[in-house]
Amino acid sequence: ISSPEVIATRNVAQPAWGGLDLSSTSDFTALSWWFPKEGESAEVLTRLWLPEGSLDNRARMRDDIRSWARQGYITLVPGARMDYRAVAAQIAADCHTFDVQALGFDPWHAPHIITLLDEFDLDRLEMVKVNQYPAIMNAPCRLFEKMVADGTLDHGGSPVLRWQASNVIAEVNPYEAMRASKRRSSDSIDGITSMLIALERAMAPQEKRGFAGVVAV
Repeated sequence: ISSPEVIATRNVAQPAWGGLDLSSTSDFTALSWWFPKEGESAEVLTRLWLPEGSLDNRARMRDDIRSWARQGYITLVPGARMDYRAVAAQIAADCHTFDVQALGFDPWHAPHIITLLDEFDLDRLEMVKVNQYPAIMNAPCRLFEKMVADGTLDHGGSPVLRWQASNVIAEVNPYEAMRASKRRSSDSIDGITSMLIALERAMAPQEKRGFAGVVAV
């Protein structure tokens, strides 16, 4: 297992597919970069932000969140509302660090950050709306599940992602299509959602060629 900093350093100028899950005002905002490796293995770098003022509403997890922030797994943003400008600046910086192929995003709350990104020189950044419908998320969810079971996904050992993964359930519709859901939990799954969006984008080039379940390399 590698630290997030090691993953970022090791993947400078490497192909990356991104996923962005934005909060409304007081929840986590998550940005993930997926770096496919040989076979069905990958490294993923996930950045998480949380308004510091929202900790008053998270008494049960407050001490853990502050500890994770001190360790660099979460960035606490001053105030009670999310500062999307900080997220846009990080996306721009990462686009200059990694060879970004595309950035997928959940359209919920997205228009504001898209406007902010227009202020940066990111003309080559392909942004793709990724709705969280089972038909769209089934393939990445199933591959993600397999990689976790096989131990072929390196997420930097993030305790935040482990906690959020414990809040996820696999919601399957009558057609056996799967998506991640927090229907049984009131806690966050935003980091996992951003990882799945990034994986959906990483799989898309191969799926267009008829190779379902294969990660682009």
